[in-house]
Amino acid sequence: MYVYALMKYPNIESITHKFLIMGHTQNEGDSAHSIIERQIKRSLKSGPIFLPAQYAELIKCAKKTGKPYFVKERSFTDFFDLKALNEQIGTFDGRTNNTEDKLTDFKIIKIEREDPFKIKYKTTYAQEDFHVWTIKKPRAKVNKKDQLKLQPLYKNKIKLPDKKKNGLLELCAKKHIPIYHHEFYSNL
Repeated sequence: MYVYALMKYPNIESITHKFLIMGHTQNEGDSAHSIIERQIKRSLKSGPIFLPAQYAELIKCAKKTGKPYFVKERSFTDFFDLKALNEQIGTFDGRTNNTEDKLTDFKIIKIEREDPFKIKYKTTYAQEDFHVWTIKKPRAKVNKKDQLKLQPLYKNKIKLPDKKKNGLLELCAKKHIPIYHHEFYSNL
């Protein structure tokens, strides 16, 4: 995705990604998740949640002070096939770069516009110089931004497995789900 961004958007000169150390971080997202969880627990005390749209509304009104959370609802058309993009750009692994380092060892990666097919990386934060992995380009060379295309991940709405849908419809038939929500479940 970073290679795509560098090739597609001329205002981006480089991208540096620093991976957080698990268990040693705290950010505003942690606070937001906590506030949202409390809001959902409060809501569940007054009754069950039947629809995904109810979660969106609970998130929007979870914050009691300041600007409310913005919820952007997604559709199947909002997801892209990154595996297909990877096939267009190329692949990389330690064996082709004569190194034992693995992607999971990376602490910092940096990709620059001047050569987006070289991934600079560090395996520790204290490491002074970057090591370099070269992306092995596919047979058809990708050098022009117009050649890269993000393809949709899904061509149609994702179908719910029959067993799961039948279980939900059974809950509707037994009136465990209120009748005014049945249409939503029938259209899954």
